[in-house]
This record gives sequence, C-alpha cells and structure tokens, in this order.
Amino acid sequence: MEDKNEQPKKEDRLKTIRTFSSDMAEAIRQDETSIIKIAMAEKEKREKESTLAKSGNTKSSKAIFFIGGLILIGIAIFGVYYFTNKKNQEENLVVKEKPRVETFVMYDNAIFLDISKTIGIMNLVSAIHSKENEEKSGINAVFLTKKNTEGVSETVGKSEFLSILKSTAPFSLTKSMSEKFLFGKYKGDYTLGNSTAFLIFEINDYNLAYASMLDWEKSIFADLFILFDITISESDTALFEKDWKDIIVNNKDARVLYGIDGEGLLFYSFVNKNTLVVTENEEILKRIINAILIKNPQ
Repeated sequence: MEDKNEQPKKEDRLKTIRTFSSDMAEAIRQDETSIIKIAMAEKEKREKESTLAKSGNTKSSKAIFFIGGLILIGIAIFGVYYFTNKKNQEENLVVKEKPRVETFVMYDNAIFLDISKTIGIMNLVSAIHSKENEEKSGINAVFLTKKNTEGVSETVGKSEFLSILKSTAPFSLTKSMSEKFLFGKYKGDYTLGNSTAFLIFEINDYNLAYASMLDWEKSIFADLFILFDITISESDTALFEKDWKDIIVNNKDARVLYGIDGEGLLFYSFVNKNTLVVTENEEILKRIINAILIKNPQ
C-alpha cells in the first residue's frame, strides 16, 4: 500500500520550481521587451516631433530673414532717393539764387534784367517797367545782362548800353569812362513819391571826362529823358538847347538843367574823380552821393 505521506521526489520538486521560475522570467522578459518597445517608440516620436519643430523654425527664420531683407532694401532705396532728391532741390535753390554783385554802392535790392532781345531805347524802357513789381524801398540796382554765344548771361557794359540809347555822348567822354556802370531805381518814401532812375559811371580820366561832359550837356537831355521817364510837352522843346547851371549838392559841385517853370529836370555830379552820377531828382542825387561815399569814403 502506498504511503500517503510519501513526499514527492526531489527531481519532481526541482522540475516544478524550475518551470515556475522560467515562466516568471519569460513573462518579465516579455514585459521588459514591451516596455522597451514603448520607450523606443516614444523616443522616435519625440525625435520626429523635434525634427519637425526644427524644420518649422528654420522655415520661419528664413521667411523672417527674407522679409527683413526686403524691408532693409526698401529703406535703403528710399534713403538714396530722399537724399538725392534733397540734394537736387538744394542745388536748384543755389542755381536760382543770384550772387550779390559788387558795384558802386551798397544796394537794398538787386534786379536782373535780360536784354538779349532788346532793340532801341523804347524796348529797354518797356523791359525796365516790366520789373517794377520787383522794386523795393531804397536803392534798387538793375543789372542789365545779355546771353553770349554759349548761352551764359553776362553783364552789359557801358558801350553797349549807350549804343542801345543811341547816345550822342562825345567820343572823348566815352573814352574817359570804363565799361563799368550802373543803372538803378531809387524807390522813395512819402516825401519822394515813386521810384526815380539814376546812372553811375566809372571814370578813368577825370579831366577829360569833366571837359567832355560840358560838351554832352548840349544833347544829354535828348538822350536820357525817355530813359528817366521825364514828361515834356511841345512847348518844352527849348529844353534841348537850354544852358545848364552850377549848384552845390552835399558839398559837391553839380550841374542842373532847369525846366520852364524853374524845376530841376536833370542833374549830374562828379562825386569824386572816379565816379559820375546822373539823375533827375536833387534829393535822389544827395542820397546816391551819400551811398557812394559810405562805401568808398575819400
């Protein structure tokens, strides 16, 4: 009879225990494999996401860089255009501004008159009148200019000016003068009325000029009354042959042609040995003499 308390054989026990341990180990290995797979999959997923993110950032950076570059180019183009345009405007302003021309007196205003197409004294007077709106109070220096063959404006000299007037001035007088002269208008205050014309000539030979002016007195009024806007009537024809008189103006010797009613019509004076002034108003003669002496005291 078989003993109920008979213990299992040692080999059977070992076999049972080995089988259980093996199963557990197998299960653990399978679990570890699953965990590793999950971890590896998660790692791959994160790596892909990171790669995509980097790719997206790179594209965004390139787009931002491209747009920024376009903006910088636009700013550069605008800057070049702005400063170029500003420079051109400044150059145009400089071209439009006439340089101050040195002359016998310190003047209050400069008027430039192109007489390139002017023929005769009547055309000259009309051109002068067209500039009346540019006159200002005080001494207005009217610089007569003419374009040369190259189209450059040059100041008209004494000889051409007298030629336009068809002046009868003696040759000895014109010889005693330089080419430098000034035609101007003095716009007066309430005591002087409207603007008054004057002429200033530079003298190289005083003795010759003084003697020659006495000869020009015979026809100077006929030469200049239109230029000076002196109104005469038919009964005033005797003025063309009337004698001139000596007077003193600002302590300077002067000569005057009086009208029929005793008013002074035309005056001239050698302010110094280098300057001759001709005008139609005694008060204007005083002011021009003072202006000459202020600039060139002698």
